[in-house]
Amino acid sequence: MAYFMIKRFKIAARHLVVLDGKVDLADAPGFTVSLESAKAQHYEARVKMLQTTDHNKRATQKIQSLLRLCQLWIPMGKCLLLQGVRLPSGLVARDPAERDLALGNAWAKQYARPQVDVAAADDYLVQHVAPWDGWPVAPPSAAQLLRTAQRSRNSKPGKDGLPYAAWATCEGADTLHGGMLQLIRGEYHLISFNDAVGVPPPPKGNEATDSDEVVRSPDNTRPLSMKTGDNKIICAAVNNLLF
Repeated sequence: MAYFMIKRFKIAARHLVVLDGKVDLADAPGFTVSLESAKAQHYEARVKMLQTTDHNKRATQKIQSLLRLCQLWIPMGKCLLLQGVRLPSGLVARDPAERDLALGNAWAKQYARPQVDVAAADDYLVQHVAPWDGWPVAPPSAAQLLRTAQRSRNSKPGKDGLPYAAWATCEGADTLHGGMLQLIRGEYHLISFNDAVGVPPPPKGNEATDSDEVVRSPDNTRPLSMKTGDNKIICAAVNNLLF
């Protein structure tokens, strides 16, 4: 099939190559740029057609939807994924293991467990922090937890793999409420309430070469960690009551 397409279509001949019986892209970055350009042109053409032929509310909604889709295929408008790490030597680490090692070495100091003077910390707390005699407000109800979950925008989940949407039901809110009461009583949770999952750090900003390859030095990346949804929902609901 690949041989047929390469022989029949110029665009296939430009982007496809067959080596040792395997089909591959002749120029992966170039193919990405061509695909992004074709998608953007397609959506822009549809927008222009709607602008010239329809002027009702439905057409306006379609145009807004198409513009959002078009933005996804503009290279500088997309969420960029780090493909390489620029080393102090000027070389670029592209192999995943080498890339992770370079990032780990660069961020190790910030993420290392700090040495804490416990006696000094206790003395500071005695001087400057007033103890709470129990909760200053009543804990959030299941209904309040439900509203908090429903207002939260879905994001990458934490260790348990559950997004906000999994909690945004009456049953989910009841489960959250029961878990929160367990935390208040000091009962143990199988999955630590404060556990977080690290994710590959996204690059900061945009560079002129991002359409070809996204490469950054470690200090131009932003490490992220994802807490579980129950943690964020319960803490947000409590903060809403406190503040």
